[in-house]
Amino acid sequence: MLQLQHVYAQHGQEAAILTIGLDPEKEMIDDFLTVRQLTVPTLWDGRGKAAIRYQVRVIPTLVLLDVHGQIRYRHQGYLSAEEISRQLQPLIEEGGR
Repeated sequence: MLQLQHVYAQHGQEAAILTIGLDPEKEMIDDFLTVRQLTVPTLWDGRGKAAIRYQVRVIPTLVLLDVHGQIRYRHQGYLSAEEISRQLQPLIEEGGR
């Protein structure tokens, strides 16, 4: 999550970056973000609809979409902020938001 916070701080003006919290209790997600002082936008998906839609079977999973909503990159597990930025850069160059 800290890696995504760093990527958000770097590229948040160039691309729509957000996380999705799958915990059934929204308050737990809010508390997690507050305690860690994370500002990356986070959507609550307590029913797991996004996980089903994007075939998330492992947490964390990174899914990068292009401007047309097509999945262009998927990774299960942790990545460094540098690697996330490296994978994101071609999408930014193609059209950003």
